[in-house]
Amino acid sequence: MKVILCLDDRGGMTFNKRRQSRDRAVTEDIIKSASGGRLVIAPFSEKLFPEGTALTVLDNPLREASADDSVFLEYGGLSGYENRVTGIIIYRWNKLYPSDTKIDILPEELGLKRVSTEEFAGYSHEKITKETYSV
Repeated sequence: MKVILCLDDRGGMTFNKRRQSRDRAVTEDIIKSASGGRLVIAPFSEKLFPEGTALTVLDNPLREASADDSVFLEYGGLSGYENRVTGIIIYRWNKLYPSDTKIDILPEELGLKRVSTEEFAGYSHEKITKETYSV
């Protein structure tokens, strides 16, 4: 399973009890990046995606997703699911926020290697960096 995250430069996932993932350009790229399987999200994330987007909404996406799925994770961690993760995509804002929650396991700790990095302009951020990690 591939996990998709939005993080600040210190691994922060949320700040001031708000999501870091709200950017239309990132949402569009997440949809494109999830090809090959289902895009699985938690109910909390549903409002980020345009109506009509092919989504599978599950209460516990990491537990319920299949091996071919892409799981967009806005909060929580990967602990307990390490053996299921075969890839990670991280969208970085290239900023530091006063984060409430941080990702608990980094790609390198799962034995994943960075295979690509690209930068693009977002709607809310001038520069967003997309890092792709794989086995």
